[in-house]
Amino acid sequence: MNKYKAMKHLCEVTDYVFALTLNKFDHFKTEKDVAKFIEKQFKRFNVKRAFPTIVANNSAVIHLKPRKKRLGRGFVIIDMGCRDKGISCDMTRTIFIGKPNAKEQKLYDLIMVCQEKCCKMVKAGVYGDHLDKHARKLLGKYTKYFIHSLGHGVGEKIHQKPTISSK
Repeated sequence: MNKYKAMKHLCEVTDYVFALTLNKFDHFKTEKDVAKFIEKQFKRFNVKRAFPTIVANNSAVIHLKPRKKRLGRGFVIIDMGCRDKGISCDMTRTIFIGKPNAKEQKLYDLIMVCQEKCCKMVKAGVYGDHLDKHARKLLGKYTKYFIHSLGHGVGEKIHQKPTISSK
């Protein structure tokens, strides 16, 4: 299998496992329960996790280890990916437990629009720092909470070039 087909397969597995996770979400009690389920599903598909799965409910801590903390109303970040035959994939998604209030919905919508506009700008010759500056401009007063990068390449390494950040 060539690298392109391997990456496509891993992305399909990750998408499918995420869909399974959403379908079962009401059954999970803690962040750790969600992470264990995801990693169990990867094993079912004969792939390894690319990195320890991150599940963070109402936390701004980057790369948080899943806790035994009871899941509660609010945003949940799920960062997951699998690896096989020397190739890795990585996917981060945000979901919401419960019904978001107007402020939470507005914040989610702002970030979604920001992501969509930055994705439309991606093409050969556009540097990651240019995308980062554009994202920060779009976020306006919320820029101070933007403490991570927009993204990175994946493939043989889970974090590889291009880096899409201020650096």
